[in-house]
Amino acid sequence: MKTFFEARVIIPAYVVSAMWYMVCVTFIPEPWCAFFKVIPLGLLIAALAARLKETTTDRPTLILPIIALSFSMIGDVFGDTKLGAFRDMSFLLQMAFFMMAHFVYIGSFLRFMSRPRPKGLSKRDTWGRLACVLFMVMLLMFLCDTVLQVIESPVFRIGVSAYMVIISVMVFTAIMQSRRHIWQMILGALLFALSDATIAWTAFLPSNDLPLAIEDTLVFLTYFGAQILLNVGLLSKPKAE
Repeated sequence: MKTFFEARVIIPAYVVSAMWYMVCVTFIPEPWCAFFKVIPLGLLIAALAARLKETTTDRPTLILPIIALSFSMIGDVFGDTKLGAFRDMSFLLQMAFFMMAHFVYIGSFLRFMSRPRPKGLSKRDTWGRLACVLFMVMLLMFLCDTVLQVIESPVFRIGVSAYMVIISVMVFTAIMQSRRHIWQMILGALLFALSDATIAWTAFLPSNDLPLAIEDTLVFLTYFGAQILLNVGLLSKPKAE
């Protein structure tokens, strides 16, 4: 079992399970497809838990992502149970649990904002980070100009606004870190923002003329890509261990 939880095995297993869910969602109705959606994140949680057992140093580095992934899994379940009269409530609960996941990711990233620059991370990456900040600012401006303008419900407008603030902080703290696998995490954070932006755009702008199959593909590819990029670097042992 120890070999199974290594990155070289977990990554293909994660990709296969994520692709399987993307197939299942086309012919398995809600909420039954939710079972398959939590499998990829469950694999990541199990792999991080296995790493946690092997290390005695800096355990919060692994514990916090496990908590964030757990909140994300619960949000995924509510995301696939938006049925009938419970649709609005399920959407709000989905946002709430993902907001909690982002709070935990923020806490995890803040721990690495004041640490020394690791070897191999030169000052030349400054322009890349600024480009990522600019991209996130432009994404926020786009959402404010399109999505927020059409939300009529005060509850949803407040919820979406709060969510935009929190995920923005998550992205910015990811960008400001000094740690190993930093660019994987930055790309993961940006993909997370893109995934949620796509959900908001398709949920509140149903006349966007984007085919459902393309909507689902964009959401799932960016979401599953985000979670693996945010956490896969933690599966490899630091040289000090």
